[in-house]
Amino acid sequence: MSEGKNGRELPQQAAAPARPDGGADPKAGEQAGEQHSEVLVLRPAALLRLQSELEALAVEVHHLGEDATDRAVWARVSHVLPAILAQLQSVMAEPEQGEMHTFFDWIAEGGALSEDELRVAVAQLLGWVDGVISGIRVAMILAEPAAAPEGAAVSA
Repeated sequence: MSEGKNGRELPQQAAAPARPDGGADPKAGEQAGEQHSEVLVLRPAALLRLQSELEALAVEVHHLGEDATDRAVWARVSHVLPAILAQLQSVMAEPEQGEMHTFFDWIAEGGALSEDELRVAVAQLLGWVDGVISGIRVAMILAEPAAAPEGAAVSA
């Protein structure tokens, strides 16, 4: 773990197990798929809304500087981020809530986050949400052939 400006430990993303040739281990993905065969998201529409809010927040944070006008925006971001995190936890299923605690407890701890920590938190949270949504999309695509009736013609 690395430390943020205020001495908080920032979590690092876990890497997928690698093969000796440097590629990702395909069995690791299969195991992850087996673990998440249950419902990941309790309210998908709310997750999509929160994703768009995080995207807008990321754009806003990216353009912020250090002048007095931006200080008010930084203060707003520092209050909005824990609220978005709480809303995300309410739309996610139990296993994903645990994963969120692993990666984002340092945001919810309280205390003032530095501007750099806020930038990292917004980017990390948006990346995590994007990953969840991508995983759902992949699962839906993979489930389509299984849901097709047997003997149905597949058009190319």
